[in-house]
Amino acid sequence: MLDTMETDNSMSIRQLTEQMSSDPDLSAVHLDVLSSNGFEPVVMEFPNAEKRSVWEATFKDARATLAKHQTAAPSCLLKTIIAHQTRPGLQLCSATVVPGKRVDSAPFVWVCASDKFSGQVAVMAMDGGEISIESCSAIGNAAVTAMCTVPPPMKTRKRKIKSQKSLENLQNETIMEIDSSGSGSESSSDEGTSSGGQTTVWIGNDDGEVFVVNSTERVRSRARDRLARLRNSVTSICAANGSVLVATSYSSQVQLLLFRPSPDGNWDLENPQTVGHVCQSPITAMQQVGRRVILASGNSLHAFFVDTGKFQPPAEVLFSSDVITLVAVSGQHIFLSGRKSTVIFVVDVFDLTVINSFNVAPFVRSQLSGREHILREHKMGCLRVSCLTVARSHLWIGTSAGFVLSTSLMLVSCGEGLDDGTATQDPSTDSINHLIFWKCS
Repeated sequence: MLDTMETDNSMSIRQLTEQMSSDPDLSAVHLDVLSSNGFEPVVMEFPNAEKRSVWEATFKDARATLAKHQTAAPSCLLKTIIAHQTRPGLQLCSATVVPGKRVDSAPFVWVCASDKFSGQVAVMAMDGGEISIESCSAIGNAAVTAMCTVPPPMKTRKRKIKSQKSLENLQNETIMEIDSSGSGSESSSDEGTSSGGQTTVWIGNDDGEVFVVNSTERVRSRARDRLARLRNSVTSICAANGSVLVATSYSSQVQLLLFRPSPDGNWDLENPQTVGHVCQSPITAMQQVGRRVILASGNSLHAFFVDTGKFQPPAEVLFSSDVITLVAVSGQHIFLSGRKSTVIFVVDVFDLTVINSFNVAPFVRSQLSGREHILREHKMGCLRVSCLTVARSHLWIGTSAGFVLSTSLMLVSCGEGLDDGTATQDPSTDSINHLIFWKCS
């Protein structure tokens, strides 16, 4: 009797085990993975439910640890540098990070300062953890309005592909040429290869000039060697998918130009392609997100597909009287703010809908509560968000009051606002040419 019961139990356990192993609901995990085209479903299948359970538990623990690390405020080391070499009267207007001369070397920071009649470029070296001004040169005779780091242009190398034939046709196998130049080893697809050029920095100004300077060259001696002269003032520059987009405007004329590399591997600055668009206001900012470029024009956002040349229907984000001037992108979220505004909007990068917004004014007011009344009223009267950037899973917000705020990307993306303990102010508190660096650990 006992032997029969034990046998029945063993068979039942075996049947349950086989059922659990064969049941797709128990041995598979369904995930939504964020890609350049949006969320795409991914199914991970396991041999049995036990292995699936172990993997799922490990994945959840890793996600919780990562979320805890991202929400923690980074410890920052503040360093202020006065740009003595820039001419008095110039205001810092734009900056970009440029890769170092070697793969293992520290990057450079190129900073532009200008007024209405001239511009200067300061190259900041960051070797050894110490930040210093390596060089400072004049560039152009107009205000610098845009700046962008552009990777070396890519050109397609000729590849040979063996055509897939049946076994009986192997003797007649042929070699197919891919539309490009040169020869190469056998491969199954096109490959883009660097032209052997260098990373360049594109600098646009109010006169419609676009200077293209190699990152390893001196600006003073080579600034005008590669120069594109456009009809209207440059408002924004963006590198995307092996090309460079340059936006210009004058009065009601808004133009979007696409620069591509020439066959010799250099940039063709003489024959830009004009891109058709529906932007009615100047394009004030551009950011590449996956296969698209997000453009800010007036109070609306536009999404441009560089590969197909098509636009996604625009979406109004701000009130009609406001203009988007600041844009930062992280993952599936766009962070933006309007001109002379204290509100930051969080926008979904795929459908361009607003998912959150928060105001920095109450937080700055609380930080100024101990200051003199006249100083507090002055700073609050002209308060605005002056810059936005993303670093170390945090959104960094610069304000005209001299406060730099930081908040976790996870919090602002989920509908929350600022943490009251995340403000830092430049000790000088003066509106002079200061370069402020935070080293986040």
